[in-house]
Amino acid sequence: MIGSFKSIEEKFLPLPITTQARRIAQQNADQIPDAPTAQQVYLNTLAVLAINDYLQMMGIDTDLKASDSFNPVLRLAADVADLKVTGLGHLECRPVTPGESTCHIPIDVWNDRIGYAIAQIDEPARRSTLLGFVPSVTTEELPINQLQPLEALLRHLHQLRQPATAETPTILSQWFENLFAAGWQTIETLFGSDSGNLAPNFRASSSVRDLTEGSVRAAKLIDLGIELGSQTVTLLVALIPEADGQVGICVQVHPVPGETYLPPNLVIAVLSETGETLHSVRSRSLDNYIQLPRFQGHPSECFRIQIALDRVSLTEYFMI
Repeated sequence: MIGSFKSIEEKFLPLPITTQARRIAQQNADQIPDAPTAQQVYLNTLAVLAINDYLQMMGIDTDLKASDSFNPVLRLAADVADLKVTGLGHLECRPVTPGESTCHIPIDVWNDRIGYAIAQIDEPARRSTLLGFVPSVTTEELPINQLQPLEALLRHLHQLRQPATAETPTILSQWFENLFAAGWQTIETLFGSDSGNLAPNFRASSSVRDLTEGSVRAAKLIDLGIELGSQTVTLLVALIPEADGQVGICVQVHPVPGETYLPPNLVIAVLSETGETLHSVRSRSLDNYIQLPRFQGHPSECFRIQIALDRVSLTEYFMI
């Protein structure tokens, strides 16, 4: 375990812990009466400052003062270690110490984050090592070996900054007119006689039992790429008109016909238009489908559905 962690240290970016950073971290910790919590605040602050320094070096604007982790009231109430990235949202910056193989991610910060960056804090050596990044989490103990490289963080932030030029949304309102964008088809058209294998699970879901006569469903095959042996899954989306003018949205991921189970640790997430994770779900062994909690949106509202496995992540962009 220690040997594998050393290889991580050599691969990723070490930064010095400055005297000023230690002073700021100690000032934040001194405001916490409970010693264990104060120590966590100390480490959180060092992680935030290290990742702030890195983003500043990369020319990415940040705002420490607007971060929850630099708000004394919020810092006292919750285990937060976020960094406000100007114009994008809050990036969670979690610390680990030397020898740890997982990083603790409190449930309180699973949502309303544009991503999670991890820094190893070695206080005796006065060194922070930036280990990597993930766009979303669904577990309190994130394995370090599942982190994406720092370059993926920079690409992620770049994509969030220019969504309009990076992708064209799938217009969901057109589905009610039986008009589907490329790649999207009705379940019956896409799977033919095999559609019966998908429909029972979709109907049995508590989030879609109230499908009305005006509801519409469509599916798309999602290829997660060559790195995973062309692992393909099926993204299913149901739209349910609601009395107040909103649209209820149900999202599931299934294996393709001929396969029984999803790969374990497949993550599906719904993101806001700015890229903040609103909800996410991770598959376990022997899951034949996973689903997000049902959510609602107004006409013309935009959101994203992200599907990730290992270091491969694909995103579908939608407008209601």
